[in-house]
Amino acid sequence: MPASLSIIPKSAPFPEDEIDLLNRVVGSASPTQRAWLAGFLAGATQHVPPQSAAPARPAEPLTIVFASESGNCERLAGARGHRIEVIAGVDRNDLIEGVEG
Repeated sequence: MPASLSIIPKSAPFPEDEIDLLNRVVGSASPTQRAWLAGFLAGATQHVPPQSAAPARPAEPLTIVFASESGNCERLAGARGHRIEVIAGVDRNDLIEGVEG
């Protein structure tokens, strides 16, 4: 086997015939195939039992406070509020609108 295809070192904790077999498989693999194999083997060693999802908690109110003379802060607060609605999956019609004063 050419030295350029020896990916697994002779010092690996495998018998020599298995190192040669691994080098035949891994040595000709593309970088994408090696990355996939590395991820697969890393995941195969994780024996984490599936966990049940945490019970849903009721939503807590979120207040966005702003003060604005020119309207810049109001626009920014509205944009952030919209983004939070999207992330949380909240319908704007279910929200209490702000109070001007």
